[in-house]
Amino acid sequence: MVSASEGRFPPQLRLLLIFLGGFVLLCLVAWKVVTDAARLQETGFRLYRLNAEARTLETLFSDLRDAEIGQRGYLLTGRKEYLKPYQNALHRIGGHTDQLRGMLKDDEHYLTDLAEVEKLIQQKLLGMGDMIAMFMRGEKDEAIDLMSSSRDMGLMQEIEVFINHIVQEKDYEIQTQLEDIKTRRQQSLFWISLFVAILLMGGILSYWNALLKLRERQSLSARLEHEARHDVLTTLPNRRYFEELLEMELAQSRREEGRGMALLFIDLDGFKGVNDEFGHEAGDAALVEIGRRFRKTVRASDVLARIGGDEFAVVLANTISREEIRVFAERLIQVLGPPVLPVLRGGEVGASIGIACYPSDGTTKDELMREADSRMYQAKTEGKNSYRFSERMMA
Repeated sequence: MVSASEGRFPPQLRLLLIFLGGFVLLCLVAWKVVTDAARLQETGFRLYRLNAEARTLETLFSDLRDAEIGQRGYLLTGRKEYLKPYQNALHRIGGHTDQLRGMLKDDEHYLTDLAEVEKLIQQKLLGMGDMIAMFMRGEKDEAIDLMSSSRDMGLMQEIEVFINHIVQEKDYEIQTQLEDIKTRRQQSLFWISLFVAILLMGGILSYWNALLKLRERQSLSARLEHEARHDVLTTLPNRRYFEELLEMELAQSRREEGRGMALLFIDLDGFKGVNDEFGHEAGDAALVEIGRRFRKTVRASDVLARIGGDEFAVVLANTISREEIRVFAERLIQVLGPPVLPVLRGGEVGASIGIACYPSDGTTKDELMREADSRMYQAKTEGKNSYRFSERMMA
């Protein structure tokens, strides 16, 4: 009984719906992966910028301290070599402030803080410059007193506190961004895993489907090849395949000196009467049984085939003895003695066998087949259920 759901959704439509659902899910996962990747990239850029801003602020304060150390060294020793690090630090401070203004131009909060820091730094630099000028004018004690004043030291501490506050805020933002990156990476890993799983599932299903189709084609090809070379009823080689095998055995005999072989053509006696009396189905069953008995009689190295309606053929490989061939032919006739069908009494079906030998009766396939066919008809006309050799066959 067909269910209502099956009536509403035939198999083709269900497969289409499954495919469309999988495709939509795949698109959603792909979109999620792409957007997360873009956000990760954006966060990475922001993280890089925040780190650069924090480190530039730290370098700015370090250069300001270097300038102060150079100024104090000059004021305390009077040695002008201390002025060089002071002047170099002054030059770098100007570059750092310009760089920070460029970094923070889109952030009003930090831009305001930076302006305040610049104002304090300018006060500090002007003060250091005034002290150096006083020292050069000979006002050494006054310059040193001003340098040691709490106002000058407090200004430096105020700058340090201000910069450290900004740096701490930047570091906090960096940690927040790192946590965000970690979370997004975990989410992206999940979606990427799901994406890969869907792709793998689709690939496995496609591979399995292709493998099944390939096996079906191989099985069909093997079956068609087998049917093209074998008799459908008895599964024995057919005439065309038998001739190929006969050619192969002849080639082997030609390569090996002293190697003989025999070709036997077998025509069933009395088979037409069985077929007429009991019908074609009974005749087919009799042929199958005869093929089975012949198959049990031949050796593994021999070739047995059904080459016509009631005709069989055997190639006895590596055979040179007339006695060996005679015994084999008699055995073929004997296996037909018992009834080949349950409705028969026995003896209704016999065999007329014609034998041709290599190389005495021929060295080619056509020569041996003509000789075997001729001897088979000789046996049939001279009493049936018997076998005949060529006169040229050696004793």
